Amino acid sequence: MTRVVRFAGCSSRSSHDGSRRHSSTLRGTRRAAADELDRDVARGTAQIARTWVRLDRERMRRDAELLGIALDRDLIDAGDLH
Repeated sequence: MTRVVRFAGCSSRSSHDGSRRHSSTLRGTRRAAADELDRDVARGTAQIARTWVRLDRERMRRDAELLGIALDRDLIDAGDLH
């Protein structure tokens, strides 16, 4: 006797001895979910990288501005920058 169990677009078959045989639908659904997760991770990673670059540029801009102010006020001189 074989019993078919269906859920969320997937199906699996349980044989009388309790072993399970997964249909290709289940494998396809898992593959689609994995592909979607891969795309989500790639988008998230790209967004993190863009944000990191933006923040790093802002930091460098502030550092350069502060360096210029310190040089203008003679708080530091070229000898301090080796």
